[in-house]
Amino acid sequence: MSRPSPASNASAGSVPPSESRVSSKSCSASTDGQSQHANSEDEQGICDPLSIEYLQVEIMESRVQLTCPECTELMHPSDIYSLMANCPEMLEKYETFALRRALMMDPDTRWCPAPDCTFVSICRL
Repeated sequence: MSRPSPASNASAGSVPPSESRVSSKSCSASTDGQSQHANSEDEQGICDPLSIEYLQVEIMESRVQLTCPECTELMHPSDIYSLMANCPEMLEKYETFALRRALMMDPDTRWCPAPDCTFVSICRL
């Protein structure tokens, strides 16, 4: 036996549309297929320790295109900065990895060949 969808319940009048939506606490992703990720000014942003630990692991693995731990929406960098405000070393790593990723996307970027050197040149001919 198939279970009726929340939309069919709402259309039948048994459940008001406002109650048929289920949202994650880190964004307004809902069962109706629409989502808008919370920004740092929203009160519904993620702040629990598991979410912060998730971000730390992602940053340690050099990932900078971070998604919400409860949905598939990309997190805005300002959200990451506000969540990681108490971890300046993680923010520094995040910035380093984000800059490196941006530079790698530029075909005119040339890296210094010396070991452990972080200098780059951008040469446009």
